Amino acid sequence: MGRDLLANTATKLFFRSTDGMAQRHVRNLCPLTPGRPSVAEVRPLSTLRPGECYAGLADGRMERRRPGQFDSATC
Repeated sequence: MGRDLLANTATKLFFRSTDGMAQRHVRNLCPLTPGRPSVAEVRPLSTLRPGECYAGLADGRMERRRPGQFDSATC
């Protein structure tokens, strides 16, 4: 069931990029914690390793992952 749920939700994956518009989109999706910098500012898209991405998950979390890490245990 976890894989079906993940496949049918609004999960967004953002891979390494130097595009300013993509970086702004990630920054807008990242939840902010008062007194702490945004994850997108600390680790911009351009600094992600090959195969690594930011995943905007359906529950509002933004995580740094490798796509192979998505399975029913992470849902």
